[in-house]
Formats: sequence, structure tokens, C-alpha cells
Amino acid sequence: MRKLKSEFIKDEHRTQLMKVFYNRILDGDEKNYEFIGVYEYKNYEIYFDHIPDKKKIIKHITIKNIKGKEIRQDDLELIANHFVGDNYSVQYGLFDNNMASIWEEKGTVN
Repeated sequence: MRKLKSEFIKDEHRTQLMKVFYNRILDGDEKNYEFIGVYEYKNYEIYFDHIPDKKKIIKHITIKNIKGKEIRQDDLELIANHFVGDNYSVQYGLFDNNMASIWEEKGTVN
């Protein structure tokens, strides 16, 4: 797992830009939202955050293939398992499969 972790490279500059952006647009009720970071893996950009939902926090990632190609299923599973665990749901982009949003599912099996 250590080798895999090193393959996910955190972009500190873009992470800080996104944190500043979210701090400016969120109001008081949404302050429990936490943007974790922007990561790169192969040809993918990964945006990782925690979304408050009632009394729990849900892990969420957005994946985008920067070359505009379809997200490979094995890459999607590897990224999802790394960031949110093995229980998750996937929603692909409306018009193509080069973007996907993945949410942690508590208490369900994928």
C-alpha cells in the first residue's frame, strides 16, 4: 500500500486555491464542509472532500480524466477504494464518461 500511496500526488497549490474558494462561498450552515485536497494519479485529477450529512461526514471524490478519455473501470475502483473505501456509489458525467463523482456509502455494499 505504501507504493500505491506515493502514486497519488497532492497538488498543494491547487489544494490551497480550492480551500480559499470554498471558504469564501460557504455560509455558516455549510462550514462543516472540508475540502481535503487535489490529487493527481496517472491521467486523472482527483478532488477529495468531506461533506456533512446530518450527524456524519461522507467522503466524496470527483475524478476527471485530463485527456478527455473514458475513466477505466480498474482505475476508478482503485481510486475509490483508496479515498473512500470499498462501499461507494458512482455517478458519471451527464454527457461522457471522462468524469465521475463517488460518494461513500455507509452500511451498504457496492
